[in-house]
Amino acid sequence: MQLFRQILVAVDASCESVKQAKALLSIPSATTSAVTLLTVVPTTQFTTSITSGGGGDKQTQARTTMDAAKEILAGTPNCTISERLEEGDPKTIVLKVADEVDASLIVMGGRSMNRLLAILKNSVSQYVFQLSTRPMVIVREGMQTSKLYRVMVAIDGSEASNQALRVGMDLVRGAAGSQLLLARVVSGRSAASYQKLPENPDKDDEVLAAAIAQVKAQNIPYRAYFNLGDPGREIALLTGETGADMLVMGSPDRRPTIAKNLPDLERLLGSSVSDYVRVNAQCPVLMTRPQE
Repeated sequence: MQLFRQILVAVDASCESVKQAKALLSIPSATTSAVTLLTVVPTTQFTTSITSGGGGDKQTQARTTMDAAKEILAGTPNCTISERLEEGDPKTIVLKVADEVDASLIVMGGRSMNRLLAILKNSVSQYVFQLSTRPMVIVREGMQTSKLYRVMVAIDGSEASNQALRVGMDLVRGAAGSQLLLARVVSGRSAASYQKLPENPDKDDEVLAAAIAQVKAQNIPYRAYFNLGDPGREIALLTGETGADMLVMGSPDRRPTIAKNLPDLERLLGSSVSDYVRVNAQCPVLMTRPQE
């Protein structure tokens, strides 16, 4: 399986998304890949700078950022790099370019904001996450990792989590010293103390047992974690406690069913494990999408 056929990397001044893309390209299962580096000059900034007589400044900054991104990926084996310097609304430009290059993965930075604040602050990553059906890596500020030794997968028995498990296995397969961390959290009542942990969750919990069987069949080193409580909170905590380098998590198609061009506010304001984890995980998060 070719994990990364066409990667779109949304580049900002920090270049953390580019560094994370480089880490992904270094894994053994990453064969020949094409990477498109995208830098967007917001239209409002571009127009304002033109009016004030400094129209070249934003373009110069964008070019400097792009050159830095290309330097980071220089020398990456089996990788072709192209660049796109665009003007417009970053949210819609990322979606447009992802469609144009038929991206199999989007990598971009994200800020540590809750769902409502992300809407009010016009978060680019939140918007793209809501409207794109493509797998997406979100790298929050300060969470970029250079190696993928410990890859955590959140499992719950759904087809989305089964797909995440397959991606997680592909990420660590054949990588020396790598380990897959299986995170199984069963939603408890108001307090987890009302329920008892199974004596042997590796065997007694059907979902965890099935995941372990798949991992063992691939001869992939693993560790399993089982807990009761709020899935989003417990998974986010586990990423920090285990030192995970990346979390892989299944996420449904988030496009609204009625208005395809508007964020799904009902989902955003409701209870969403993937939204909570995206904001609170202590490592980059790879959100897989349903296969078509």
